[in-house]
Amino acid sequence: MSYPLCLQLNHDLHTHLAETKMIVGNGLIARAFHTYREHPNVMIFAAGVSNSTETNPTAFKREEDLLKRSAGREAMLLYFSTCAIDSVGPRTPYLRHKLEMEAQVTRIPSGHVIRLPQVVGIGGNPLNLVNFLFRHIRDGLRFPLFLNTRRNLIDANDVFAIVDELFRRGWRDRVLRVASPYDTMVEDIVRYLEAITGRAAVFDPIQRGDLQRVDVSAVESLIPAYRDRFPPSYVRDLIHRNFRCP
Repeated sequence: MSYPLCLQLNHDLHTHLAETKMIVGNGLIARAFHTYREHPNVMIFAAGVSNSTETNPTAFKREEDLLKRSAGREAMLLYFSTCAIDSVGPRTPYLRHKLEMEAQVTRIPSGHVIRLPQVVGIGGNPLNLVNFLFRHIRDGLRFPLFLNTRRNLIDANDVFAIVDELFRRGWRDRVLRVASPYDTMVEDIVRYLEAITGRAAVFDPIQRGDLQRVDVSAVESLIPAYRDRFPPSYVRDLIHRNFRCP
Protein backbone atom coordinates (compact mmCIF):
# COMPACT_ATOMS: atom_id res chain seq x y z
CA MET A 1 0.00 0.00 0.00
CA SER A 2 1.25 3.48 -0.84
CA TYR A 3 0.37 6.75 0.83
CA PRO A 4 0.56 10.37 -0.35
CA LEU A 5 4.00 11.86 0.10
CA CYS A 6 3.47 14.51 2.79
CA LEU A 7 6.31 16.94 3.15
CA GLN A 8 7.15 19.67 5.59
CA LEU A 9 8.44 22.65 3.65
CA ASN A 10 12.21 23.03 3.59
CA HIS A 11 14.38 26.12 3.73
CA ASP A 12 18.13 26.53 3.18
CA LEU A 13 18.66 29.99 4.66
CA HIS A 14 20.29 28.48 7.77
CA THR A 15 23.52 27.48 6.04
CA HIS A 16 25.63 30.35 7.34
CA LEU A 17 23.54 32.12 9.99
CA ALA A 18 25.38 30.46 12.88
CA GLU A 19 28.47 32.55 12.09
CA THR A 20 26.88 35.94 11.36
CA LYS A 21 27.93 38.93 13.43
CA MET A 22 24.81 39.67 15.49
CA ILE A 23 22.88 36.37 15.39
CA VAL A 24 23.89 33.35 17.42
CA GLY A 25 22.08 30.24 16.18
CA ASN A 26 20.68 28.71 13.01
CA GLY A 27 17.17 27.53 13.90
CA LEU A 28 13.70 28.94 13.28
CA ILE A 29 14.21 32.08 15.36
CA ALA A 30 17.68 32.82 13.98
CA ARG A 31 16.38 32.51 10.43
CA ALA A 32 13.38 34.72 11.17
CA PHE A 33 15.76 37.44 12.44
CA HIS A 34 18.21 37.16 9.52
CA THR A 35 17.84 40.88 8.75
CA TYR A 36 19.45 41.58 12.15
CA ARG A 37 22.72 39.89 11.19
CA GLU A 38 24.39 43.29 10.70
CA HIS A 39 22.39 45.18 13.34
CA PRO A 40 24.63 47.67 15.11
CA ASN A 41 22.90 47.55 18.50
CA VAL A 42 21.18 44.17 19.03
CA MET A 43 22.64 40.69 19.50
CA ILE A 44 20.09 37.91 18.89
CA PHE A 45 20.87 34.82 20.97
CA ALA A 46 18.83 32.00 19.43
CA ALA A 47 21.13 29.04 20.06
CA GLY A 48 19.75 27.66 23.28
CA VAL A 49 18.75 24.12 24.18
CA SER A 50 15.40 23.59 22.43
CA ASN A 51 14.56 20.04 23.51
CA SER A 52 12.32 20.35 26.56
CA THR A 53 13.12 16.75 27.56
CA GLU A 54 16.88 17.39 27.60
CA THR A 55 18.69 16.21 30.74
CA ASN A 56 22.33 16.14 29.58
CA PRO A 57 24.42 18.63 31.61
CA THR A 58 26.84 18.91 28.69
CA ALA A 59 24.14 20.45 26.49
CA PHE A 60 23.23 22.95 29.19
CA LYS A 61 26.88 23.84 29.79
CA ARG A 62 27.44 24.36 26.05
CA GLU A 63 24.63 26.93 25.96
CA GLU A 64 25.87 28.65 29.10
CA ASP A 65 29.42 28.98 27.70
CA LEU A 66 28.10 30.33 24.39
CA LEU A 67 25.92 32.84 26.22
CA LYS A 68 28.88 34.09 28.25
CA ARG A 69 30.91 34.63 25.07
CA SER A 70 28.01 36.45 23.41
CA ALA A 71 27.37 38.69 26.41
CA GLY A 72 30.74 40.39 26.09
CA ARG A 73 29.73 42.49 23.09
CA GLU A 74 28.64 46.12 23.33
CA ALA A 75 25.06 45.58 22.22
CA MET A 76 21.66 44.74 23.66
CA LEU A 77 21.53 40.97 24.20
CA LEU A 78 18.16 39.41 23.38
CA TYR A 79 17.74 35.88 24.74
CA PHE A 80 14.84 33.63 23.76
CA SER A 81 13.42 31.51 26.56
CA THR A 82 10.20 29.54 27.04
CA CYS A 83 6.71 30.32 28.31
CA ALA A 84 6.77 26.86 29.92
CA ILE A 85 8.57 28.55 32.81
CA ASP A 86 5.19 30.01 33.78
CA SER A 87 3.47 26.60 33.92
CA VAL A 88 2.51 24.95 37.20
CA GLY A 89 4.13 21.63 36.26
CA PRO A 90 7.32 20.17 37.74
CA ARG A 91 10.61 22.02 37.37
CA THR A 92 12.39 19.75 34.91
CA PRO A 93 16.16 20.00 34.28
CA TYR A 94 15.33 21.94 31.09
CA LEU A 95 13.18 24.49 32.93
CA ARG A 96 15.70 24.89 35.74
CA HIS A 97 18.36 25.52 33.12
CA LYS A 98 16.22 28.12 31.32
CA LEU A 99 15.56 29.93 34.60
CA GLU A 100 19.28 30.06 35.29
CA MET A 101 19.97 31.38 31.78
CA GLU A 102 17.31 34.06 32.25
CA ALA A 103 18.90 35.06 35.55
CA GLN A 104 22.30 35.38 33.88
CA VAL A 105 20.86 37.46 31.05
CA THR A 106 18.98 39.85 33.31
CA ARG A 107 22.11 40.41 35.38
CA ILE A 108 23.66 41.92 32.24
CA PRO A 109 22.70 45.63 32.05
CA SER A 110 21.77 45.29 28.37
CA GLY A 111 20.24 41.80 28.68
CA HIS A 112 16.59 41.13 27.80
CA VAL A 113 14.49 37.96 27.67
CA ILE A 114 11.61 37.03 25.38
CA ARG A 115 9.63 33.99 26.52
CA LEU A 116 8.07 32.09 23.63
CA PRO A 117 5.46 29.33 23.35
CA GLN A 118 5.58 26.60 20.67
CA VAL A 119 7.12 28.28 17.61
CA VAL A 120 5.99 27.00 14.20
CA GLY A 121 7.84 27.58 10.97
CA ILE A 122 9.52 26.05 7.96
CA GLY A 123 11.76 23.23 9.18
CA GLY A 124 12.87 23.54 12.77
CA ASN A 125 13.36 21.13 15.63
CA PRO A 126 11.85 17.70 14.79
CA LEU A 127 10.97 17.32 18.47
CA ASN A 128 8.81 20.46 18.40
CA LEU A 129 5.23 19.47 19.23
CA VAL A 130 3.68 20.24 15.83
CA ASN A 131 6.58 18.68 13.91
CA PHE A 132 6.30 15.55 16.06
CA LEU A 133 2.55 15.27 15.54
CA PHE A 134 2.81 15.93 11.80
CA ARG A 135 5.48 13.29 11.29
CA HIS A 136 3.58 10.65 13.26
CA ILE A 137 0.25 11.33 11.55
CA ARG A 138 1.87 11.47 8.11
CA ASP A 139 3.71 8.17 8.63
CA GLY A 140 0.85 6.37 10.41
CA LEU A 141 2.86 6.04 13.62
CA ARG A 142 1.16 5.56 16.97
CA PHE A 143 1.84 8.20 19.59
CA PRO A 144 0.63 9.10 23.10
CA LEU A 145 -1.85 11.99 23.16
CA PHE A 146 -2.28 13.81 26.43
CA LEU A 147 -5.89 14.90 26.67
CA ASN A 148 -6.88 18.12 28.46
CA THR A 149 -3.71 19.74 27.17
CA ARG A 150 -3.46 23.23 25.70
CA ARG A 151 -0.55 24.71 23.82
CA ASN A 152 0.03 28.19 22.45
CA LEU A 153 1.38 28.31 18.88
CA ILE A 154 2.97 31.26 17.11
CA ASP A 155 4.58 31.62 13.69
CA ALA A 156 8.31 32.37 13.75
CA ASN A 157 7.74 35.25 11.34
CA ASP A 158 5.23 36.79 13.75
CA VAL A 159 7.80 36.54 16.54
CA PHE A 160 10.16 38.59 14.39
CA ALA A 161 7.50 41.16 13.43
CA ILE A 162 6.40 41.65 17.04
CA VAL A 163 9.89 41.93 18.51
CA ASP A 164 10.97 44.26 15.70
CA GLU A 165 8.00 46.50 16.48
CA LEU A 166 8.83 46.39 20.19
CA PHE A 167 12.31 47.67 19.42
CA ARG A 168 10.90 50.47 17.26
CA ARG A 169 8.60 51.43 20.13
CA GLY A 170 11.52 51.65 22.54
CA TRP A 171 10.76 48.47 24.50
CA ARG A 172 12.91 48.10 27.62
CA ASP A 173 11.20 45.38 29.72
CA ARG A 174 13.71 42.83 30.99
CA VAL A 175 11.42 39.79 30.58
CA LEU A 176 8.39 39.66 28.28
CA ARG A 177 6.11 36.94 26.92
CA VAL A 178 5.39 37.03 23.17
CA ALA A 179 2.66 34.59 22.11
CA SER A 180 -0.61 34.39 20.25
CA PRO A 181 -3.85 35.12 22.11
CA TYR A 182 -4.99 31.51 21.56
CA ASP A 183 -4.25 28.52 23.79
CA THR A 184 -5.28 25.59 21.60
CA MET A 185 -6.28 22.10 22.67
CA VAL A 186 -3.78 19.56 21.31
CA GLU A 187 -6.69 17.47 19.97
CA ASP A 188 -7.58 20.43 17.72
CA ILE A 189 -3.99 20.63 16.46
CA VAL A 190 -4.22 16.92 15.63
CA ARG A 191 -7.43 17.53 13.66
CA TYR A 192 -5.80 20.29 11.61
CA LEU A 193 -2.90 17.96 10.76
CA GLU A 194 -5.27 15.13 9.88
CA ALA A 195 -6.94 17.46 7.37
CA ILE A 196 -3.56 18.27 5.79
CA THR A 197 -2.32 14.69 5.57
CA GLY A 198 -5.65 13.07 4.77
CA ARG A 199 -4.87 10.47 7.41
CA ALA A 200 -6.43 9.65 10.75
CA ALA A 201 -4.09 9.97 13.70
CA VAL A 202 -3.26 6.74 15.54
CA PHE A 203 -2.82 7.58 19.19
CA ASP A 204 -3.17 6.27 22.72
CA PRO A 205 -5.25 8.76 24.73
CA ILE A 206 -3.82 9.60 28.13
CA GLN A 207 -6.15 11.16 30.66
CA ARG A 208 -3.86 13.83 31.98
CA GLY A 209 -2.36 16.98 30.66
CA ASP A 210 -1.54 20.62 31.18
CA LEU A 211 -4.19 23.26 30.58
CA GLN A 212 -1.51 25.89 30.14
CA ARG A 213 -2.52 29.46 29.40
CA VAL A 214 -0.11 32.15 28.26
CA ASP A 215 -0.74 35.67 29.53
CA VAL A 216 -0.07 38.19 26.74
CA SER A 217 -1.48 41.24 28.54
CA ALA A 218 1.97 42.81 29.01
CA VAL A 219 2.87 42.74 25.31
CA GLU A 220 -0.66 43.85 24.38
CA SER A 221 -0.17 46.94 26.52
CA LEU A 222 2.97 47.79 24.54
CA ILE A 223 1.44 47.20 21.09
CA PRO A 224 -2.18 48.47 21.10
CA ALA A 225 -3.14 46.67 17.86
CA TYR A 226 -1.47 43.42 18.96
CA ARG A 227 -4.52 41.20 18.48
CA ASP A 228 -5.11 42.48 14.97
CA ARG A 229 -2.40 40.17 13.63
CA PHE A 230 -4.15 37.11 15.11
CA PRO A 231 -7.51 36.39 13.37
CA PRO A 232 -9.74 33.61 14.79
CA SER A 233 -8.36 31.19 12.18
CA TYR A 234 -4.75 31.96 13.13
CA VAL A 235 -3.71 28.55 14.46
CA ARG A 236 -5.28 26.59 11.61
CA ASP A 237 -3.80 29.00 9.06
CA LEU A 238 -0.24 28.85 10.40
CA ILE A 239 -0.31 25.03 10.37
CA HIS A 240 -1.60 24.97 6.79
CA ARG A 241 1.00 27.55 5.80
CA ASN A 242 3.94 25.52 7.09
CA PHE A 243 2.92 21.95 6.29
CA ARG A 244 1.86 20.46 2.98
CA CYS A 245 0.61 17.17 1.58
CA PRO A 246 0.69 17.24 -2.25
